[in-house]
Amino acid sequence: MSNYINVKNLIRFFILIYLVFTNKNLYEILLIDIAHNSFLKFLFFFSISIIFFVIFYSLLAIKSRLVRLLIFSIFFFSSFLSQTFYEISGNTININDLEIAKLNLSLYEGFYLEYKKVIIKNFIIFLFAFLLVINSQNVNNFFTTFRFRFLTLVFFTFLFVFSFFRGGFGTQGLPSQLQVLIPFPFLFMTSNYEIIYENIGIKEEIQNKLVLIIDESISYKYFNKALKINNENNDYFLGLKPFYSIHNCSAQSVFALINGMQYKDSKIYLRENLWSLAKKNGYKTTYISAQETDDRYQYMQSLDELRSIDKKIFFGGFDRSIRDKLTLKKLITLINSDEKQFIMVIKNGSHFPYHAQFNLEKYSLTNQQNIDTIYMYSIKENSVDYLKKLISMMDKKTEIIYISDHGQYIAENKLTHCNSLNPNVNEWIIPFLYYSKFSDKKDNIKISNLTLYDFILAKLGYSVDFISEETKFLFYGNINQRFGNELKYMQAN
Repeated sequence: MSNYINVKNLIRFFILIYLVFTNKNLYEILLIDIAHNSFLKFLFFFSISIIFFVIFYSLLAIKSRLVRLLIFSIFFFSSFLSQTFYEISGNTININDLEIAKLNLSLYEGFYLEYKKVIIKNFIIFLFAFLLVINSQNVNNFFTTFRFRFLTLVFFTFLFVFSFFRGGFGTQGLPSQLQVLIPFPFLFMTSNYEIIYENIGIKEEIQNKLVLIIDESISYKYFNKALKINNENNDYFLGLKPFYSIHNCSAQSVFALINGMQYKDSKIYLRENLWSLAKKNGYKTTYISAQETDDRYQYMQSLDELRSIDKKIFFGGFDRSIRDKLTLKKLITLINSDEKQFIMVIKNGSHFPYHAQFNLEKYSLTNQQNIDTIYMYSIKENSVDYLKKLISMMDKKTEIIYISDHGQYIAENKLTHCNSLNPNVNEWIIPFLYYSKFSDKKDNIKISNLTLYDFILAKLGYSVDFISEETKFLFYGNINQRFGNELKYMQAN
């Protein structure tokens, strides 16, 4: 009897270890990502997690081994996918990620070869959990009462209904065992994206180095103000023009550009991502980020996208005031080589709080000064001077396309960007600069935010015919059209 009890206790202990290990990122999601925005949301998801863990243990009392394995296989598979995705991308998996994975079934073999260490490790955890469940009968008897079974059914019904009304979302704060389980059925009920793979011809085998710089939180209005602080080498910015970001939030804006998002007939379409197309035309691809850490590319949207990036360089672990300096140093080193390269840089830029992004003492400023002034000097330090130094070091084989992920609306007690209720147009207005030393000829092509993708393809040597759209779609809120959800956008002419 004593040995039997010891085995039961041992199984309980290992199941606890499994739950903790497979939800190690839940602490950060709940206490940082969610609690930072809403304490009520934190309490909601925290309560959901506690209830689920109690139910998880209680389900182990199911007498039928087959039924027990069938139920827990769903939990374990959800956890396997969630953990694998998180360790590769650094993101919590959501219904859009699942849909895009579903649309890229042919890429799984290559994806496995690229990330087999992470996949195998999580599959071993998957098998370990199965062994525990096989031997877990009568570990407890909480589930034997009708009342508890009924409450369990109500709990899962509530989660499905809640996610349904959120368009398949509302799963970020859930344990890994639920993150795929809850939205997965909705993939077969509705869709949000369609992927278009076009046969785009290669116009020329150019041996250039194309650098796409996506700055952080840069307003066109304040960029111009920063230029006037010091007029030296401002000829570099003769081609600067006002532009519009696609979205007023960072992740959605970058995602839409990289994946060539189109909006036609009230439907979202995605195209082949820029990384994949650059590789097809012989480019060595490099991703430099001043915001991410631990080799986790947060804008991953397809299996092929990760595999098409040759090298990832991250500076998100350094102090904010030096991140852009480090990206600039690395970028100058890269463009000094003779390789045919496509380099994308996600800058730290002038992310709020602005005073943390540069050394205020250099300009005799303090963090008590007017926020407009601090923001302007942050742009001078991290964007204007950054571009001046980079352009001065460029050779005649390097081209630069410079934009920001979104703009800023600086007003008292107002969100600067990512406002999903009552946004201001300044949240989208950004600087745009194309600079090349190929020739004195300047590109006068009129492009909109949804045709910038085609402009980049043209610079990658592809034969692209596109007509400039006079109307610019300015998206905000969640890019989600499931279950009757309407896409939110403004229009600018």
